Formats: sequence, C-alpha cells, structure tokens
Amino acid sequence: WYVDGMPYNQQNVHINGDYDIHSGNDSVIIELVALSEQCGDTAHVALPYYFESLYLPNVFTPGIDINNLFGAEGMGIIEFEMWVYNREGLLVFHSTTMEENWDGKHKGVDCPTASYVYKINYLKKSMPNSPQTMFGTVMLIR
Repeated sequence: WYVDGMPYNQQNVHINGDYDIHSGNDSVIIELVALSEQCGDTAHVALPYYFESLYLPNVFTPGIDINNLFGAEGMGIIEFEMWVYNREGLLVFHSTTMEENWDGKHKGVDCPTASYVYKINYLKKSMPNSPQTMFGTVMLIR
C-alpha cells in the first residue's frame, strides 16, 4: 500500500484510498482498489441496507385541496394495519394497506374538528418476525 506516494507501514495511519460505491437493490457494493509497484488488488463487499421509515402527519384538513387525507407514508414496510378512534373510543376508520387513507368521514358522514387517536401495527422488511406498534394522535380541522 502507498499513501500519497509513500509506503504505508504504520498501523495508526488512516488510508484515504480509492473507492467506488455501486448501488444494488437492497445493498451497497463497496470496492477498494489497492495498488503498489509490484501488484494491485481489489476487494469487494456488499453491505445490506434498509431505508425503513413510517411518517404520519399530526394535522389534516379534509375538504381543502391540500392535506385532505390522513395516512402513513414510508419505505421498507411489508405489513401494515391502522385504526383511528374518536374521543369516545368509536372506531371511525380502519385500513390494512398504506395506500388507503382516511378522508375524515365515518360511514359517509363528516367527522367534526377534533383530535383522533390512531394505532398502527406493522412489520419492517429487516425484522419480519418482530411486529411493531405505533400510537399517536392526529388533529382533524374543518
């Protein structure tokens, strides 16, 4: 190994060598190329990665052009189920997919401006045997 043209022989020196990162579907492949006067060598390693996230707004405004639906957005989620309850504990919305969002209605009738509680059960791609649960509140404003 050479660092800035000088032979590398110190164990406590950090090498800033050439590297190349190639993006795969579920991993990043890192390639390190080491060159010396006599030979060169290349090492590859594939590091798995998961961008797992689950985002929910804390306010939504049905009937207005923007922010008019309540639902989750995220990546790396393989199973999803959500329940939304009003202050009295009545189930006003239920979904088994992240694509289905709440429009602020219950049985076709507009729900009033209020705070609503949600519960979400989901599975992450990286931990398919470890169910996750999330609780929170959302404010519906008309």
